[in-house]
Amino acid sequence: MKNETRERAAVAHVNARLTAMKSKGELRELNQSFKEARAVDPSLRYSEFMEAKKAALLEALASRSS
Repeated sequence: MKNETRERAAVAHVNARLTAMKSKGELRELNQSFKEARAVDPSLRYSEFMEAKKAALLEALASRSS
């Protein structure tokens, strides 16, 4: 139960951080990365790209807390 609560908190943290970055116009680097990835794979969708980035952020958070 504790792990699930921590996991949900981590997801909420990542989502909130990305939302804050978006509202401040701080996603330029991330958007540029998407454009580069899209040039390699034109079928890549932004939502898929963002989900992969979120997963990477969550992995990094998990490894830092271990």
